[in-house]
Amino acid sequence: MCSNSMDRRIRVRVLLFAHLSDIRGNEIWLEVPSNATVGQVLQELTNLDERYLPALPSSRLAVNGDWAQIGSTVSDGCEVALIPPVSGG
Repeated sequence: MCSNSMDRRIRVRVLLFAHLSDIRGNEIWLEVPSNATVGQVLQELTNLDERYLPALPSSRLAVNGDWAQIGSTVSDGCEVALIPPVSGG
């Protein structure tokens, strides 16, 4: 059976910081469609564990070390960072 390029999936590494790393560790590998956006990566993350959901609206996003938006695209092996606001003294 031939593989359709629309069915191709890629692996993306998601880095989690602050209290988000307490949920399942500071790094998770996810598989997403080859044309995925950061938003789709975050959807896969919340499908894995809905406890990430409350942090999404206030978190900053980065792809491969550069600030990103929900609509930014990802490619195989990309690193997506989810950085929630933190406070300290």
